Amino acid sequence: WTNLHIGDKVVVKKAQHKMTFLHPIGYSFFGTLRQKMNWNVMPDNQTK
Repeated sequence: WTNLHIGDKVVVKKAQHKMTFLHPIGYSFFGTLRQKMNWNVMPDNQTK
């Protein structure tokens, strides 16, 4: 892992091999985002 700095570039390329990711039953990527980013809380109700 490394830190990105202003001016750094990230290059993403298609790999030769495929990879399958497994998720637990009931896993929701967007549900996790909502929870971690507080997207499920109205701005007026957020604690400061």
